[in-house]
Amino acid sequence: MQSTQGTDDTFDYVIVGAGSAGCVLAARLSEDPSVSVCLLEAGDRDKSVLLHVPLGIAVVVPWPVHNWAFSTVPQPGLDGRRGYQPRGKALGGSSSINAMVYTRGHRSDYDGWAALGNAGWSYDDVLPYFRRAENNERLADEFHGRGGPLNVADPRSPSGFPELWLAAAESQGMKRNARTTTHNAPPTSVATVALDRIATPSVNRGQRTICGVSSAITRSWPATPRTIAVQS
Repeated sequence: MQSTQGTDDTFDYVIVGAGSAGCVLAARLSEDPSVSVCLLEAGDRDKSVLLHVPLGIAVVVPWPVHNWAFSTVPQPGLDGRRGYQPRGKALGGSSSINAMVYTRGHRSDYDGWAALGNAGWSYDDVLPYFRRAENNERLADEFHGRGGPLNVADPRSPSGFPELWLAAAESQGMKRNARTTTHNAPPTSVATVALDRIATPSVNRGQRTICGVSSAITRSWPATPRTIAVQS
C-alpha cells in the first residue's frame, strides 16, 4: 500500500475512514478487478506493539494513543457526568484496540434493531454473515463457521486467572458458556484481515487499491450522491 499524497489519481471509490467497516468495504469492493479503491484513514498504520499485544490495551484505552478518546454528552443517568468512549484511531479502527477479544452482540440487540423497523438486522439475518466471516479453530456448528478470513482461537498461552474467575462464577450458580472464550489469534484486527489480503502478492487483484494514512486528514464534505473532496 502506498500514500496518495501528491498524486492526481482518480478512483472509482473513495472510502473515508479505515475502521472496521471501511476496511471490510475496501476489501469487498476490490474483489472486482475492474474498479479502483482509495481508502483514507486519519490515524496511523496498525504496526504498533500496543495494538498487537493484548496488554497494550492498558496503555491505548485510557490515553489518546491510537485512540480518539471521545466523551459523551452529559448523561442524566450519571448525574450530568460525561462518559468516556475510547474509539480506535488507526487502520482497523476500534478492532485494533480491543485486546484481540472476539465477541458478538446479544441476540436481543439485533432483534431489537429489527423490531424498530431495520429490516435485515435481526439476529437470524446477521448470523450467516458472522459464520461466513469466521474461521473458528474450535467451534464449527450452527453458530460458528470455518474458512472465513477472521481467525478465532483460544489463547495460545492461557493464564490460570481466567479459569479461577470462571470457577468462582460457577460456584455461585452461573452457567459456563464456552462460546465466549475465544480470541483473535494470531494477533489480528479487521485491518490485518481485510487490507493484508489486498496487499499480499498471492491474492493481488491487479487493480489500484491505495491506502492513504495521514493524521492531517481532518474532515470531509458529503455531497449528494457522492463525496467530492477531503481536506488535509
